[in-house]
Amino acid sequence: MQIAFSPRGDGERIALRLIAQAKQRVDVGMFVFSHDSFAQALCDAAQRRRLQVRLYLDNRMVSAATRPFFERMAAAGVDVQLVRLPAGARFHLKTMVVDSRWVMTGAANWTPQAFGSNVEDLLVLDSPDLAAHYLARMEGMPQIAELEGLHVSTSAGSGRSAGRNRLILPPTTRPGRNVFCAPTARTMRSCREVHAYFLPDPEGLEALLVYLRSAQESIAVGMYLLNHPDIVGVLAEKARVIPVRLLADRIMTDPANAEVLHTLHQAGCEIRLFGDGDRETYHMKTAIVDGSQVWTGSANWTRAAFAQNIEDALCFDSAEIASFYAAYFDAVWQNAVAWTPVDGQVQTDTAGSPRRTTDTRQVQSLPPTGPRTDYDSLTVEPVSEFPVYAQVEYLPDDTYFPALIRSIDTAKQSILGLVYVFSETQSDAPHQTALIQALVRAVNRGVYVYLVLYTPASPVDRLMEMHSNQAERLRSQGVDVRLAHPARPLHAKLFVVDQHRALLGSHNWSEGSLSGARVREASLMLTLPEPEPRLAEYILSRPVIADMRTKESWDTEIARILRLQQRPKAQREELIREWTAEEP
Repeated sequence: MQIAFSPRGDGERIALRLIAQAKQRVDVGMFVFSHDSFAQALCDAAQRRRLQVRLYLDNRMVSAATRPFFERMAAAGVDVQLVRLPAGARFHLKTMVVDSRWVMTGAANWTPQAFGSNVEDLLVLDSPDLAAHYLARMEGMPQIAELEGLHVSTSAGSGRSAGRNRLILPPTTRPGRNVFCAPTARTMRSCREVHAYFLPDPEGLEALLVYLRSAQESIAVGMYLLNHPDIVGVLAEKARVIPVRLLADRIMTDPANAEVLHTLHQAGCEIRLFGDGDRETYHMKTAIVDGSQVWTGSANWTRAAFAQNIEDALCFDSAEIASFYAAYFDAVWQNAVAWTPVDGQVQTDTAGSPRRTTDTRQVQSLPPTGPRTDYDSLTVEPVSEFPVYAQVEYLPDDTYFPALIRSIDTAKQSILGLVYVFSETQSDAPHQTALIQALVRAVNRGVYVYLVLYTPASPVDRLMEMHSNQAERLRSQGVDVRLAHPARPLHAKLFVVDQHRALLGSHNWSEGSLSGARVREASLMLTLPEPEPRLAEYILSRPVIADMRTKESWDTEIARILRLQQRPKAQREELIREWTAEEP
């Protein structure tokens, strides 16, 4: 077997060479696939070399934006099968079987980021027996999921012409990046047995718990996402008696996962985080037990991975393999940041589940506002055009919402936004509900959240009532919502996190737009290498209603502004003097 690591290691070269050396067939199961070199390699194998090439994909990975990429492969003769699973489950494999002999697996998706930026592993095993098990898993897909062949639209053209129309993919580096690089790939020969588990399967979870409980000397866990309560419980137990280290991605600081860090830290586990939260991710799913056993594969240690998703997990009993993984773990560990709790304390609720306490009196404190005294003036316009260097990600339709939630949940200091439509609905609105919950979570962990909502020039406009209601609701929960000055129409959909990540485009915060089910939208996410204060300046300088103390106070101010706009200048001055005299 060969083992390669990322970033900037040998994994991409090894995987492409394996495809190029195929003689009969190539079978691929891939969760995220956007790497053009791999697409070209599969097209070449199917079209020019006439091999049998089959590709399984989660059907949710094929959208209007990505469909041409996969249709190009289908047009070249690749049998593209879309896997449809129940809601909440994912086809999460990252595997390939070549000539019924070679098995490639690990944590790495086929994306430029996986090989150029992320911390990943990729394994290639020469084992016809193991290959037979993986092929049986793929052949058995119709028994556990719905399959649908990808049909090529007429616009896709032939495989040959489509091959010239390649997708333009984002660069894999940017100024100021972590320059950490993976070691050279290594060939291993001392492992004669590997235990493979195909999830969802209770046996896989039980096997992992047995491996962890059997540890006598040490446990080193490198994990993108860890929140399975049984696994967390066992790690906490072991951390009280032997050294346990957790190296995780920064996604673990999200409110939904941070309690895991607190639980393990209290038990004595040493924790470090790697990645910048945007384009560098610690994506491994590994554990090293007693320096002799290694657990790896595609599965994060979550409930969904073991109970719902289609995953693979492998355990090697080999000191040589464990030594190679441990050396890389230690190298990344030295480049990671130590994590310790900085606020709040961990308590348990009535069910015994850990939770953090926060001082809600601080959460609810908002910057003071008061009666307007400058009816005739608006905020001075800032410089609204300036160059920036940014990584750009295209977010069409329903891809915007998860990026928005991820940005909110990873915010460290500030969230600033301009919103044209933040509507209310009369029926169930799960996306809007989740968005509001994410904003409140950010407030509760100390992030300043500032939103400006459009104020219509007509008092009978339905958005007037909607935005007023949203302002009242969110301000009571600590979100600093301001209503825009109606004399300056606000049509922006701009959202800035920590002054270095910006989402902008056409997405309003309506249920239809956020879900992507009823409205076609297009937005971009810009990730800057350094904070850009002018992004914050642009949002904070937008003219807003001055008095946000109560719904009555802002309704009064809005009514006065609209009334002034309908009066001649002389009458305006008289009204302003009258209103100013009323204030204490």
